[in-house]
Amino acid sequence: MSATGTEKASPAASPLQMAQNRKNSINVARKEAHAFRGELIDRFAQFERSLGPVLVLALALPEYAAVAKKPAHLLGQKIEQLNKIVGTEGPLNGLANGIVANLEALRRYEKARHWMAHATLEIVQAESDELLYLFRLTRAGEQSVDQSTIVISKVEAKSIGSALGTIVDILTRQLDELGKLQRSKFTHLPIVATAPPDRAV
Repeated sequence: MSATGTEKASPAASPLQMAQNRKNSINVARKEAHAFRGELIDRFAQFERSLGPVLVLALALPEYAAVAKKPAHLLGQKIEQLNKIVGTEGPLNGLANGIVANLEALRRYEKARHWMAHATLEIVQAESDELLYLFRLTRAGEQSVDQSTIVISKVEAKSIGSALGTIVDILTRQLDELGKLQRSKFTHLPIVATAPPDRAV
């Protein structure tokens, strides 16, 4: 307190300090955006980890021979295979309750996964001064290069991460249980762990 009983005003930040503060804020936002990107991709990876054994075991059964000869490589195709397996008359009809509805919920985030995997990240400032995550996707066509962007706020990113996490947690539990039931009732097909890729240069 001063002698007059009033508080001293804080000195105004210098232009240099303001620039440094803005740089720090952008760096924090970029780290948060990358964390969001990583979480979304990892959630789908968790789902694929649980989905793979179910497809291998199911497609080994004669009832599902018409669905496919082997599990697909692309995620969307894997989901389609699981949908066909669940919809085909066979031993899984009564075991896959609830999976279809949860798969539909998951598929609403497939486009977001594609963007997170292939788009570049920029941090942009809204008119309200809020820092936003801008993802830019570049597609090379036969005669041109097209660019598309989506902008996500920190609040939206948290909401997406929370909702997707809930869906994937439920689906992985369902698929893991389904895999156990298949393994115990219908087949003893082993799951072989492969060695990690050689990182030597």
